[in-house]
Formats: sequence, structure tokens, C-alpha cells
Amino acid sequence: MSGTLLADAAATALQRASADQGRARFPGQRRPGKQRRAVQARFFRIATLIVLTAIGVLAIPTQSDAQPKPTGVEVRLAGRLHEDGRIEVALQYWSNGRWSRGIFPTRRYLPVDAGDDRWLTSAPVQVTIRQSIVRFGVEHPRWDGANGPGDFELRVDGQRYRSNCGRLTLRLNKEKLALQTLDDSCVVETDLAENRLSLPLGQGRQDVRVAARRSAGGMELAVQHRADGGWSDRLIPNGASLPRNMTVDRWYYTFSVVLPAPLPAVSGPLHRDASLTVVDGQFQIEVDDRRYRSNCGVVSLRSYDDAVLVDTVDSQCVSAEALATICGPDVRSSACDIQRNHAYAWERTWLQLDGGDGITLLTWEAQDVVDAVYSDYFPVGPNPPRVVRSGEGSTHYDGMRHRIYLADWAMTLDAVLHETAHALLQSASVDDPGHGGRYIALLLSLWERYLPIIDVDAAREEARADGLQVADSVQPLPRRAQGVSPLRDLLCVYPVKSDRLCRAYTGELDSGPTESIGNRFGGRLSSLWWISATDDATGAVSTTLVRESTERSDAESVARLSISCEADDQLEVAVWWRDVSPVPAALSYRLGLGAWIETRWQTGNGTWGDDEWGLHYAHDAAAFLQTMNWQAASAEALHLQFRRDRRVHAATFDLRGLFETPVQSNLAQCGAARSLGDPDLPILDTGRYSDDLWWAASEDDEGVRTFVVQQTRIANGTDRIARLQVNCTEGEIEASFWWMVVYELDRTVTYRISGGSLTTSEWISSTGTWGGQEFMVVWPEDSRAFVAELAWAAQAGGSLGIRAHERNNPNRRYTATFDLNGLFDTPVQPNLARCGRDAD
Repeated sequence: MSGTLLADAAATALQRASADQGRARFPGQRRPGKQRRAVQARFFRIATLIVLTAIGVLAIPTQSDAQPKPTGVEVRLAGRLHEDGRIEVALQYWSNGRWSRGIFPTRRYLPVDAGDDRWLTSAPVQVTIRQSIVRFGVEHPRWDGANGPGDFELRVDGQRYRSNCGRLTLRLNKEKLALQTLDDSCVVETDLAENRLSLPLGQGRQDVRVAARRSAGGMELAVQHRADGGWSDRLIPNGASLPRNMTVDRWYYTFSVVLPAPLPAVSGPLHRDASLTVVDGQFQIEVDDRRYRSNCGVVSLRSYDDAVLVDTVDSQCVSAEALATICGPDVRSSACDIQRNHAYAWERTWLQLDGGDGITLLTWEAQDVVDAVYSDYFPVGPNPPRVVRSGEGSTHYDGMRHRIYLADWAMTLDAVLHETAHALLQSASVDDPGHGGRYIALLLSLWERYLPIIDVDAAREEARADGLQVADSVQPLPRRAQGVSPLRDLLCVYPVKSDRLCRAYTGELDSGPTESIGNRFGGRLSSLWWISATDDATGAVSTTLVRESTERSDAESVARLSISCEADDQLEVAVWWRDVSPVPAALSYRLGLGAWIETRWQTGNGTWGDDEWGLHYAHDAAAFLQTMNWQAASAEALHLQFRRDRRVHAATFDLRGLFETPVQSNLAQCGAARSLGDPDLPILDTGRYSDDLWWAASEDDEGVRTFVVQQTRIANGTDRIARLQVNCTEGEIEASFWWMVVYELDRTVTYRISGGSLTTSEWISSTGTWGGQEFMVVWPEDSRAFVAELAWAAQAGGSLGIRAHERNNPNRRYTATFDLNGLFDTPVQPNLARCGRDAD
């Protein structure tokens, strides 16, 4: 290191040491005078020592003189005591070789009455940070009138890249954007540009907030930053504890802590009518006022003449999932095949589920299949299309040349039927954009006729449930009575292409597919279907058995009964109600012609396909299954019903064969390996009786945490909510009230339990965050006594009315009423009843 560099290093060290140890020039501060000069002299001696030490280090070899640029931001926290006893917090960030001016959150005062060991948080503020910023553009040659091969061309920060085989994948990691395409063989995915985000850096903004708590007579500071749509864990710097006896109006500082850089900022156009950005770590595509969001930071693009197909992966980051079809800017809206990508995904799922995707053909066999199908639909002209092997790795029907091009991977019966359906529509002059409603209807008709091992009715229902358009008919497309005989003669003589398919051609009963697909195993018998999967990493097996209800609405089942054994060996029985959410906890059931029994079930909601479903979960799944198993032997049915909004919702499930599937052994043994253990062990469970009453109990390094939450609306016509939370954490029972209001609440709280007297009491007030939303929180100092009162009143179905008002403004009040019925009847109630018992 040269003498000049050493001098620069010493100067920088002196400046930074002075900035670290001195006081920041926050507004209203005084200069320290002599004390400052003494401190500077001492720091000069320290800097001199740094120079001498650096000279001694010259003889030590280093791997590289070039050091990577730091990412993220370095911050330090500060606090000072006011004469009224409150403590004010602020922060600074390191930028351009010095500490920034003080940053003061709008909510930054720790109240005098703040309880010990309870973290309170400031309002969010923004700091300037180094962030990877990439702007790119994607061009599609065919959309611009060029005669290119349809590959993508990208501009990333002034550099140009070109994909292969019309495929491009963008993978977003924390520090880079990886661009991938296919190799020259159009089979293996290969890197196109990697680590693109390690170089382009820019200035971004990041939300942070200061956390503070009183502890052992002093105060401790921490900092949080935005992460995954919420807040990160608290980062506690060295020197986070401020002195117990602080001088009034003097700032005290912590050592610095480095916050990680936020996720990369990526944005650019897919074409002039579609844009792609990154929001909360996921790609977001916006086209024609619609937004599509990726999973797991992955977006895959496939190029076509008139469109780009956009895929992502499922929420488990394992299998591909259709995201959107983006039509070219020059394609007429009436001719835009907006169903294409989702139709591919739906077709792939059903072919795999029913085992219809593994019947391989030779080229001449594929031609014979096409000829047979055409002779079935058109006994007199037109001629069938010619089947040709594709050299580009793509499979499609060319209407101009009247040819079907098949890639190596598409030499299967299902792929041939797929392309033949396109040819049939053109030959019959049926106006349908690509994979429109008439095409889907025709494809289902081909499956029913030539692939009878597929449950076509269920596939049609699922297609509509996924939002696909499915026409009722495909006229004019008459068929002859010749039927499947040409295909049977082709596929069912030596060598037999599929024993199961050939048996179906002769009308024999089908027991469902028994072959496994990868690490999955599934099958179907009419309205009953099942699937079992093994986790490659852990070896855990999850199994699900589903029965559709006999009641139908618009050709779809109104409900589904699912029996599952999850990977954690937990048995579950659930009833899914299509387009009915939320559902009440009270659910009545009857087995066969028996009496109706009304019970309380756990409730929830979820999505299946593109539909919203309300859910009922049986509290004791094993006992309920034993009852059903007994009735199934008599070919009885399970009847369920509940009332909501003056309407009765009912469903009936046929129990025949429900316990005779190939996965029955998995379900029968579910949970058998678990020991009953100590009856005093805590219960770990989550669930809800309604949208306004739910519970959760989980275990971490600090023990078991149990929460029961009752929600209601704040009175006076507002849409804001209030929540009553009863929880047991670290052996302490606590009741707290969370108010969705923006002003700080006074400690004075007035409440009435059932018909008791009106009580005014001094409580603790603070702020908190719930799901990214800021709340004002109040809670009694003696929570155990207060919870005991609530539990006593809840036995008689009582209620709690509570009123709080804003600090320094008693005229602005907030009132809420909580129904106590069921608050202490949840499955985790034993945890609350035992809370703190061992300590007592």
C-alpha cells in the first residue's frame, strides 16, 4: 500500500471514528467546545496507530486487492431523555464517508409508563441504500414484422442477449437475476447471463423502524427493515443498551449495524403493451389492465407467432404452473388465444392423473391415427393432414401446409389427438381462436371416444372450474358409427400399446391407473379420486382422498369431501363448499336414514382451481371416519347441511367404495406411530370457528405460544376493527385489545362484562403491528384476574363492552362489543387453563 493510500486510510478512519463517537448534529444541539477538541486529539492518536499498524500489515500477502463493494446500509440508533420522562429515538445511516443527518420517525417517543421487556416500535422511515437496479427490454422479432425464428432478444443495461428455441427463463435471487434459455438441442436449460445483478448498483430506498424497550432500569434499542411484505426480526447492535441515568436532552448512540440490501429492483417491457416489474420479491406482469404474479421468483417465457406464454412454478417451487397468455400487439382481440397457456396446464394435469399421456407411437402409427380419426369425422373428404417429425423441438398444426409437426417428446397418442383437433376445426371451417371453447369441447370429445380411460366429465368440470371456456357442442362435426375400431385394430394387436386402453375399447370395467408418476401415485373411480406423494428430501408421504357431492350446480359439484394424511402424520377430514365463504361453525350431519346431529366444526376458506371454497374441519377426524366406515359397509350416504343468510346449504356424499381405494392403508395407518404421551402436554393446533374467532398454538425455542382471538367492528358506523386476544406466552396469561385507529390511546379504559357494573381502570397502552397494519393496543396490568372474569361470563354466553379514548382528547372515543360465546371453548383451551400453573 502506498504512502498516499495510507494517509487517505488514516484520514478516513479519523473521520469515521469521529463520526461514530461524536454526537450527530441533530437540530437544536449545541457544540461540545473543549470536550470536542479533547476527543479529536484522542482520535488523532488512534488514527496514527492505525497508520503504523497498516504499514506492518504490508508484508502479509492478500488474495486480491480488489474488494467487493458493500451492499445494504449501515445504520446506528440514538436515544435521548426529555424532561417529562419520555425517551425520544432516532437513527442515522452511513453515506459518502459520513453519518447522515438525524432521521426522526413521526412516532418516536417511548412513554414513561412503558412496561419492562415489551418491545415498542416507531413509525417507519426511509433510508437511502445501495440497491441492485436493472432495467431491461424484451423484443419479439415476429411481432415487429421480421422473419426471425421467434427467439427473444433482450437488452439488459446496454448489453444484448438472444435466447434459443423460443424459451427464456428469469430467476430472481437476492443478489442476482439469472437469465436462462435452452441449449442448441432445445432440451437442456442453460445459462444465458448470470450474476447480472452483482454489477449494476444504484440508489434505492428502504423502510426501517426503531424498536425500543425498557429493561433492567435502562433502555435497549433495535432496528427492523421491510422483508417479505412484513418486518424482519429485530437487529440489535452492540451498545444497544443506553445508560440507566441519562442526562436530559443529550443524545446517546449505539454502535452501527448493517442492514441487508433490499431485493433487486427489476423492470422493463415484455412488449409495448405489457410490462414486468418486481414487487415484494416476485415478478409482476401487467397487460390489458390485468396483473399476474409469479411464485418463487421464477418466470418462464415461450415464444409463439402471435403470443408469448408465461409460466411460473407452484407455491412449493416444484412443478410448472401456467400464469398468462400475452397476445401480440398486432393480433386482433377476437383472434387472440387467451386460453392457450391455461389449456396446456389443464390438459397436462388430466392426462397425467388418468395415465393418458404414456401411449407412445411411431411416425407411421401417428399418421394412421390421424387417418382413422379423419375417416370417422369426414367419410368423404377433406384429406387428413400429413404427420411430419419436427426438427425444431416444437409441436404444432400448420394450417397453411395442412401438416402436423411432432417433436420427439410429442410422439404420443394424446399429442396426436391434440393437434388433430386443430386440424378438424379448420377442415370443418369452425371459427374458434386457437384453444377456444369449441376446441376444448372437441378435445374432450376425442378423449371420450379414443382415450376412454380419462374421466371426461370430471375433466370438463375442472376445465370450467379453472376458468376455461368450454362450448356445449362443436357443430358441424358429425361422426360415423365406425367409432374406435380402426384405432383398436392399430393399438391393440401385437405389440399392445396399452392393455388398459384396449380393455376400455372392449367395454371392460376400469379399476383406475395404478402406475406411479414420478414420486406421485393417483387414480380415479367416477366421482372418487385419490393421490399420494412422497417428499424426495424427507421421505414423508402425504395422501388425499376426495369424493365429489351428488348435488350439482351448473354441472359442477357443490361440495367435496376430503380425507387426508399430511406429511406430518396428521389425519384430517374436511368438507369443501364451492363459492360459499365464510361458513358457520355449526354443521349438521346424518348418516343414511339416521337422525340429524348438529356439531361445531373448525372453519376456514381456501381456493381450489379458480374457485373460492368455505371449509369445515372435523375436530376428531379419526372418530368421524370410524362412524362413516361403519355406514359405508351398508352402502349408506353422508348428508351434511348448514344455514347461512336464511339459506340451507346441503351436500350428499356416496360412501360406497370410499374405504376401498389403493391408498386406504396410508389413511388407516395415519398417526398410528404417534404415542399418546403425557395428557398434560401442550396442544399444537390452528383453526377458526368463523372469520371473527380463531386460534393458534405453536412451539419455538422460547416455548409454546397460544393465542385465541375474537374480532369485532368498532362502533359508530366505522369500518375499522377491534380485536380481543387472550394468549399464553412464556407461562404468562395476557388479555390485550387491538384497535385499528391512528391516534395513541389513553391509559384510562372503561368496560362492562355482561350485566356487571361499569368499571373504569388505568391500563397499559402502546402500539403494535398485526399483518403489516399498525394498531393501538391496551391491556390490563392484572391480566390473569381479568381473563378469569371473562371466562366466568363466557359460560353464560355473556359479552364484553369496552371503551377507550385518544390521549389528550377524551371526546374522541372508540367502543367495541365482543361476544364471549365460544372464546374459551376452542381446542387449545387446555393450554390457556394450564398457563402458568407450573410456575404457581
